[in-house]
Amino acid sequence: MFAPSSTIAAVVGFAVFAASPVSAGVAAPARGPWAGSVDMEGACKLEYGNDWTAVEGSNAYNWSCRRPSTGQTASIDVNGYCSKTYHNGAYADPQGGGKYDWGCYFP
Repeated sequence: MFAPSSTIAAVVGFAVFAASPVSAGVAAPARGPWAGSVDMEGACKLEYGNDWTAVEGSNAYNWSCRRPSTGQTASIDVNGYCSKTYHNGAYADPQGGGKYDWGCYFP
């Protein structure tokens, strides 16, 4: 018969193992070499013109451009910004997904 303390230890040990995130065999997506940062204000101006401004989002995915004179809004093509600014196939990656986490990378 098992002692109560060893049974409890086995159950607790299994629970800790089962609740642990599994990281073995799961690789983060590979990014190419760093090209540079993303300037959302610059991205709006590059795409729509100098009278547009960036509207900060709560995360990486909901930034927008706004034209104050008309109130018109539009999306930001962050990949287009990276490609036009850094050339050589540069692309955008939101890295951690935070509102300031965008970066440009080379393939």
